[in-house]
Amino acid sequence: MKTYKVRVASIVLIAFALAASARAQFSYTATNIGTFGGNAYTIATGINDSGQITGFSTIGGQNHAFSYSGGIMTDLGTLGGNFSRGAGINDSGQIVGFSNLVSTTNRHGFVYNGGALTDLGIIGSATDTYAYAINNSGQIVGNSGNAPFISDGTTMTDLTSVLGSSSDGYAINDSGAIAGQMNAGGGIHAFVYSGSTLIDIGALMSGNSYAFGINDSGMVVGYSTTMTGTRAFLYDGASVTNLGTLGGGNNSFANDINNAGQIVGFGYTSSFATKAFIYEGSTLVDLNSVTDFSGSNFTTLTNALSINNSGQIVGYGITSGGFSNAFLLTPISLSPVPEPSTYAALCTLGLAALAVRRLRQRHLAARQVATAPSL
Repeated sequence: MKTYKVRVASIVLIAFALAASARAQFSYTATNIGTFGGNAYTIATGINDSGQITGFSTIGGQNHAFSYSGGIMTDLGTLGGNFSRGAGINDSGQIVGFSNLVSTTNRHGFVYNGGALTDLGIIGSATDTYAYAINNSGQIVGNSGNAPFISDGTTMTDLTSVLGSSSDGYAINDSGAIAGQMNAGGGIHAFVYSGSTLIDIGALMSGNSYAFGINDSGMVVGYSTTMTGTRAFLYDGASVTNLGTLGGGNNSFANDINNAGQIVGFGYTSSFATKAFIYEGSTLVDLNSVTDFSGSNFTTLTNALSINNSGQIVGYGITSGGFSNAFLLTPISLSPVPEPSTYAALCTLGLAALAVRRLRQRHLAARQVATAPSL
């Protein structure tokens, strides 16, 4: 009797393991958001909660900022020159980035509100301004010359007195908390600045650190140098966690975090290949291993740059033609209509049930033989 129960339990456990494996075969579908024509490259840098995307793509050999919505990619133009890049987008579809001016290589930050690009200007005698992120209140952060700044789209406020010179604000959440990098005792440290409070996040093993993403809970991600390579980190408001590496490689870099605490970035594997990852729970997961590439023309997902609160991810990968193109990864959600993997799971459980039934019949038959009277 005990042997029979053990066999039944084993069959059921194996069935559920196989079913779970079938369900988890792919967690994302990949979409190549395209180019402005021909063999060009496209990089997606930001995505909002509506699935609108920004980044930059080559046109005539030069980068142009773009917006992408509903399958349509729109050239945002420039501030008069031949170059622009989109860097961040909020839920209203406002986009920030930077562009060069007419007949000059100087670059100015811009904000795009659905019409033309608006020049954010400069601070003092600076020649260049870079806008990197915008929150849902329209607050913008970046760097102008050596001065970190925050802007409401009209007025730029110099944060040098707080953060020091040669600092950068790379991310801002909806509470106005800023994350980035600053000079700290001869080194460079990631920071978070909220209200009037500045926190030096520090670094792993006394190295340098850089912050690139912050969520609405104030959790910050970035990377830090160590004695054995570069490591992605998570700062939860109290401590810094080393997120490890991908596939035995020495380097990992975190770019963004959403409100659910999902983190995206890229890392090097033990074979020195560059792969995009997601961190969820306690492990870096190679996005190439959980994504359905069908119809996308991708061979490798190289770098994940942004994730929204629905879990959609953007970045860039390599196509079969060898070009860097922007990707959109969409989580595969559970549906009332079984997906192919769900059919496989159901079939697996069905076969398991049949196996249990047959085992039970054999067990009953054996008992009948054992207890039958002698003739």
